[in-house]
Parts: sequence; structure tokens; C-alpha cells
Amino acid sequence: MRRIVVPLIFVLLLFTLFAIAGAIGKNNRIDKKGRQNNHTNNFLQSNQFHNYLQGFNMRVYLENTGTIGKRPFAIEVPIGLEYPEGSSIEHLFGGSIWVGAIVDTGTPPRRVYAVTTGYEGWAGPLYEIFGNPDGSDSFYVTSVYEQNGRNRLKYDDDDDGRVDEDELNGVDDDGDGLIDEDFGAVSEQDVYVSYSDIFEPGGRPVPGHFPLGIKVWQKSYAWGKGTSADAIIIMEYLITKVQGGNLDSVYIGFFADADVGPNYVSGYFFRNYTEYLPYIRTAYVQNPIDWPSTPFGVTVLSTSKNLNDPELRYTFQWYPGPMSPPSDIRRYRLMSSGEIKPSEWPNMSDTRFFFSFGPVDSMKVGDTLKIALALVSGENVFDMQNYARRAKGIYDNNYFIMPVMRVSYSDDRTSAIVSWDSVSRSPYGQVTAYRVYHRHGVHCEEFIDSITTTNLFHEFTNLDTGEVHCFAVAALDEGGNRSALAFEVYFDSSTAPPPYLYSIQPIGFSLTDTVFILKEKTPTWQGIGFRLRAIDVNSRTFE
Repeated sequence: MRRIVVPLIFVLLLFTLFAIAGAIGKNNRIDKKGRQNNHTNNFLQSNQFHNYLQGFNMRVYLENTGTIGKRPFAIEVPIGLEYPEGSSIEHLFGGSIWVGAIVDTGTPPRRVYAVTTGYEGWAGPLYEIFGNPDGSDSFYVTSVYEQNGRNRLKYDDDDDGRVDEDELNGVDDDGDGLIDEDFGAVSEQDVYVSYSDIFEPGGRPVPGHFPLGIKVWQKSYAWGKGTSADAIIIMEYLITKVQGGNLDSVYIGFFADADVGPNYVSGYFFRNYTEYLPYIRTAYVQNPIDWPSTPFGVTVLSTSKNLNDPELRYTFQWYPGPMSPPSDIRRYRLMSSGEIKPSEWPNMSDTRFFFSFGPVDSMKVGDTLKIALALVSGENVFDMQNYARRAKGIYDNNYFIMPVMRVSYSDDRTSAIVSWDSVSRSPYGQVTAYRVYHRHGVHCEEFIDSITTTNLFHEFTNLDTGEVHCFAVAALDEGGNRSALAFEVYFDSSTAPPPYLYSIQPIGFSLTDTVFILKEKTPTWQGIGFRLRAIDVNSRTFE
């Protein structure tokens, strides 16, 4: 037996050494953008790093380093964020929140500008947030469909007089000797994870990084394919100051190296442009060349201040990789500048964007601030904007999603049938009915008449064809809670603007040769028509 065991042990040892060397080599390779990944921490041994693929029709990889997308710290994945499912349309090479502040160090220099980045993208250090080295910062997953006696929102599951006082995190949060006994799910897939800028891998500080002493509890929510939220993932961040000096003038940012396009098309990420839509607080990237690309956007839903607070400054910047700010003081100045850069369109590049808002709070040890963002997509930019608005409505209605709604009109436009898909349950309980709203005239948000029904349709008759008509539907659950509104506005005399076209003269073509690029489709898009004029070698012309 000894003559057999010794060779097997030797072979296993060699295999292990090759596996570790291979993993380190993989983490050291040059990536698609020419950047060296020098992070060679042995994650195979420490088990410090975990990732999770969240979502249904929109799917995104999360890691317990604050990084989302294709390029987590330790484990590369085939596609970072996909929409729709199975399309192989990439949206996110790497992204994360940034937290910037002026730190009171207590010793000269007392005030230090510091920024903690989950993923930086170019200049480095690329990563400055990590899960606990003991492996405890892993992912916890639940759902509104897992009714286990501990998982009802706004309900005292353990009869202790408190509601939702616990988190699903394997910790006795409320000090009552029980673990994970009273928490509430809000979506079809809730994913929770924590990380901190004080948990450096292997106990070694990240070069050039001044930690803010913060710990982040990240909660993200996804809904099923075909729902009103199937192109939305909402992310909540609870940022707690756990050690070190006070933080002043805190700004929160989000960085995205988006890379939008079908990943089977060569160089798709060079044909991206980015833009900020202030009226819905959404930064997005789209690829107008490589169809069927779908856009990627990030929407601000909530901060510790009112979104319309005049003291809240919004910043939006886009830049190529080499212009990434290399130092904390330059990153903080970027975050706090309040500058909104114009759209990159009609230029396109391997772009990335950064947007931020603040100052949101000053923080001392024990203080927590909460922000909420939404990752959004859609069939086109117009559709993505609708999902961004839906995300805000869903957040404001405590994650009770609206039904998917449709309106069909009679030929003479004097009647309309409003129909919708069922919503099975809310975060609080079973859906039992629907409320349908109608208003004609201006101010569509102010509905004055409604009907409650258990059906999935309702017909409105005797409509005035000279008026603007507004319809909406909300779901009602057994506790009387109402969902966000699904609505549609019908303007009898309205016309949609034409598609926006941009013309270029490609290199190598004559000045009379023009290529038209379609930026986005209109809501009533039915196709494109064109006339072709050709000239033959004998100068005879025809159309």
C-alpha cells in the first residue's frame, strides 16, 4: 500500500501547486484594456472572496468587495451584467460605489481627503474594499416566496414587540440570543452581503489607500422575467462608520466601466457613448452600432437628504481610462465638483462614467447613512427611462411592484380596455384585488375616479376624443397596502418626434457618401425607410 500511497500524494501535491500557480497566473494576466492585475492574494486558501449571480431577465454578478460586473477582485466571470437573459449582451465590465470624505486624523495634517473605491478601473489601486478574511462575509439569499415565519415585512414574526429588527446575516443583531429570527424580504430574490475598507486581504494594507473606517451592508433586490421590474435591480447601501476619525463632507459616487454590446462582436466596447439624464437622475451607456445592444443605466433613488435638496450637488463625468483620477485628493475633487458633463454622443469610445452626489452627511463612529440606487436596462434608451421611473416608484412604495399594464382602444377611440398581468404577492402578503384609475384632462397624477376589481381588465366607455386620457392600475394586498402605479397617458392629437439621426462621412469615402447612425428608436418605431442613389462607371444615374 505504501508504494501506491506515496505516488498518489506526490501527484496530488503537484496538482495543487499547479492549480495555485494557475490561479495566480490568471489573476496576473493582462486584461482586455491593457491593465495589469497585480492582486495575487491566495483567495483559494483564505476563502475571503465570494460572488453571486443575481437576477432573472436582468442578471448581474456581485462580489463581497463592493464590485459588480465582469471583473470582480478574485474571480472573473463570462459576462458581468446581461439583459435580456440568454442574449449575450454585455453591460458591465466593472463597477462599484465610491465613498469620499474629509477625514479628521487627530494628528497633523488633521484634515485628509480620502476616497474608498470598490472598483477604480484604471490608475489603481483597483480595489479597496473586501470581505472579512475569515470568510464570514458571504452572501445571504431569500425571497418573498420563502414564508418561513421570520420573513414577513412590517410584521412582528417573533412576538417580541419589535418589527424587522434583525438582518439575515447569521448574526444576533438585536442581542436577544436569537439569530435571523425577524427580517423581511421584499423581492423575488433578495441578496445581502457586507464588506469593509478595513478588511485588507492577508492583513496587508492596500498601497496608497487611506481607509475611511467604514463597513457596508449591501442589499439588492430582483424580480422575475415578465414583471414590471424585470429590467431593474435595486441596490441599498447602509454605510456605517466603525473606526477612526470623524468624516466630514461625505460624498457617494458610482463608477462604471460599462462595455455595452453583444460580447460575440469584436471590439463592441469601443462603440459606446455615455450620457446623464438629470430629470430622472440616471447615468447610462449605450451602443448604437452593434444591434441588438440594450442600454445600461444607474439611477439615484434615495440619499440621506431629499433628492431635491438645493444643497445636494450632483456630478457626472465620463472619461477614457488614462484620465482616471490617480489620487484620493483628485478623486474627491471630482466627486464634489458639481459639474455635469454634456453627452458624449455623437462621439463613441471605450468609455466609462462616474457620477456622485453630496455632501450627504458628516459621520462619527456608530453613524450610518443609507443610499439606494437602481441598475436599469430596457429594449432601448426610451424603454430604459421608463424602467428608471418605475424603479423610483417601486422604491417609494416599499418594493411593492406595479402590474404590467396595457391599453387597447376602439376604432373610434370612444372606449378603452385596460388590462394587466397578475401580481401574486407583495412584501406584506397575498395580492387580493386591483384598483383601476382614469382621468381626462391635465394633471394625470391626480386621479379622481377609480374602481376596485378582482378581474385583470376593465373597460372605460364614453371617452371624449378631444381630451387627454390617463389610465393607471395598482395592486392591493390582503393588508390594504397599495403597489406602485402602472400608468399610461393617451394624447389623441399627439405625434411622436422622428428618430434622432447623426450623419458621418467614413474615412475612405467621398464627401457625398453619408452614413446615418440611429441613436435610439421612438416609442412608435415601425422601421426605417431610405432612398438609394447609385452612379455607374459610365456616369448614368438612377434612383
